[in-house]
Amino acid sequence: MKKTIGFNNKKNMWTSKYDYESSNYASLDKQFFSCRKTVKAADDVVCWEHNKNSVNNNFYGDQYSSAIAVSFNDNPSQNKIYKTFSVEGTDNLQGSLHTFTTSETLQPGKSPQSVTVGSLSNKGGILYGHMPRDNRVKANVNLKFVGATSGSTLLVALGGGLYAIDGIEGNVSSFGGTTKFAFVFNGGTEPTVISPTGSFAALPSGIDFLQISSGFTAPSEAQVQGVLDTGLVENGIVVSATADAITTFQSALQNSGTLVSIFAITDPQLNGDFLRGQYAESVINLGSDNFELYSLNLNYEPTDLDHSK
Repeated sequence: MKKTIGFNNKKNMWTSKYDYESSNYASLDKQFFSCRKTVKAADDVVCWEHNKNSVNNNFYGDQYSSAIAVSFNDNPSQNKIYKTFSVEGTDNLQGSLHTFTTSETLQPGKSPQSVTVGSLSNKGGILYGHMPRDNRVKANVNLKFVGATSGSTLLVALGGGLYAIDGIEGNVSSFGGTTKFAFVFNGGTEPTVISPTGSFAALPSGIDFLQISSGFTAPSEAQVQGVLDTGLVENGIVVSATADAITTFQSALQNSGTLVSIFAITDPQLNGDFLRGQYAESVINLGSDNFELYSLNLNYEPTDLDHSK
């Protein structure tokens, strides 16, 4: 939180906020001085003369960075899908870190929908900020049905923590190494995750992908080198699993009186939903070099549920 607010007498307005804190201010012969609020043991500076240091954002010998925070609240009653975020300014802004936040409600105190850190990159002469995908797990977006299996399924240990689940009914797909798996046992309706320690955990609707601890994941390409040529997997998948998770799965599979459905939870940053909300905010760290910032642009489109008209 910024601790000091600057006021411009000529413009008669508050112009900026600063990280440093001072205890006294004085103006003498068009020179501006201040004293550090908390004196350090090794501090031999009695007072600091402002507007003299050749290094930007340096006060009392401490270095700070410039930053700007903006809100995108055009038509706040409109439900929006956020597509791209761009910055028009000097080239030295490239690489600047920024956060992007969205909210699906105007209710005060409501937690932001998504906060992510990225950096500005030059694409075709325009600086674009990282536009993340929605990190929540959503059905038919990044929670996808793989197939169904039963107690007669062949479960083969392939070594190295890899297992082949053969005899799956359905369209078995290929998934990347960040994919996690969930199951529906005994004719249930809600997917359940088996943790690395072998315990069951419900998969709440809208849970953050990073909060899911699954004992079943998709192996990397390097892990499955040569495995698919063994003839063990015809209509099935190869998973990476802990021994405890496999034991729990086998027991639940044998005790299930119906087919067991398998779901893949894919990484939202690869194929997740677009960020949605009624307004968005961004904070950009601009460093301490001289720069020029002309505009910040956000491209969005209304959702099918738009009620603003």
